[in-house]
Amino acid sequence: SLEAMDAGFHVLCEKPLAKTTIEADRAIAKSREKGLVFAVFQEARFDPTFRKVLEICRSGILGRIVMARFTRNNSARRWDWQTQRERNGGALLNTGSHSLDQALKLFGDVIPERIFCCMDRVNSFGNAEDHIKLVFSREGCPTIDFEVSSCAPYSPPRFQVYGEFGGLSGTPGHVEWKYYCPEEAPSRQLVVEPLPNRSYCNEKLPWHCLTWNDAGEHDTAWLGEQFYVNLYEVLLNNGTLEVTLDEVRRQISIIEECFRQNPQNL
Repeated sequence: SLEAMDAGFHVLCEKPLAKTTIEADRAIAKSREKGLVFAVFQEARFDPTFRKVLEICRSGILGRIVMARFTRNNSARRWDWQTQRERNGGALLNTGSHSLDQALKLFGDVIPERIFCCMDRVNSFGNAEDHIKLVFSREGCPTIDFEVSSCAPYSPPRFQVYGEFGGLSGTPGHVEWKYYCPEEAPSRQLVVEPLPNRSYCNEKLPWHCLTWNDAGEHDTAWLGEQFYVNLYEVLLNNGTLEVTLDEVRRQISIIEECFRQNPQNL
């Protein structure tokens, strides 16, 4: 990428951009120095299911978003070049960077204050990780629970959101969510004395339940096409990159911290 920009070319780089923020900063600084378009291929941002999840969360009907889970699990063995560390393989740099980009978009335009990551190698024939558990949070932002694993034959939905007034569950092409309106709920106040007959709190909330199904066939090729449509607009019509370099750098900072906490996978 650096050599191409030195030669005066706009650059599209495969994801993830780098393994360290130092490397990322060099490439970003070069693009700004040369006045060139520099993009990173994160096509999962265009996933219609993720966009619907983001739309629901931002609508406010779920209230404050407390936690969001992003899961890309299966139960499978792998033995190709993407299982090798020396070739930048592994679940975090490969599959994980797609979901991490989505998770950070929902999280917000800030850096997490707390990051925990555990990596393991289970069903891989190479030396790179194929199991990741990553949790990060910050005051005022939802906690993100992120998982990519090759040893999960019973996998949860790809998207799960826990909100103040409801939540959602999403799989590729399908989202369902339920919520209640606070003004429709029974009026309550704190009771410090024992409840009648030593009973537990119990009520029926007026739930609203909705579903969404993707009407089109949006496979990986389609997602890539949408990325290139956006890149075309940037190059020819002075448009704005859907995935910004600041967002890319934030992702790299988390990837770097994950590897710092798991030196066996460096």
